[in-house]
Amino acid sequence: MARGRTPARRHHHPLQNGKVIASRTATYVFESEEPTPLLGTDKAANPGEYILQALAGCYAVTYALLATSRGIELSSLTLDMQVDFDLQGLLGIDESIRPGGKEIRVDVRAQSPNATTEQLQELTDLVQQRSPVRDTLANPVKVTTTLLADEAR
Repeated sequence: MARGRTPARRHHHPLQNGKVIASRTATYVFESEEPTPLLGTDKAANPGEYILQALAGCYAVTYALLATSRGIELSSLTLDMQVDFDLQGLLGIDESIRPGGKEIRVDVRAQSPNATTEQLQELTDLVQQRSPVRDTLANPVKVTTTLLADEAR
């Protein structure tokens, strides 16, 4: 773990229907940090918190889209999220322990003036089925990491 903030620049080419979206030119910097026990200064979100934020953001959009398509008005939506990491895997203390998260728990509080609890449960079940980020987290995904050597040093 490096001390200080680690900027992670977003340089990728988003695709839609297999084609690069040329109009998407946004560039921004995500800053990542760790709490002091992991040699950080705790001045920015850590990568595990970014995972939860990605899931929360996707859930919120998916709730809004699916609720609207079903005529459900959401007056309130709160997502309380937790993820379990066992640092023994990251630190190599116990090779039998995966370094990744073991479980993500999401407690949903949804309120609607025109939907029953049963309808909100059906909506929640559908959100779990349709959320792209949840699907990515819940199923095996091929991840390829390539070092691109900087020859200009």
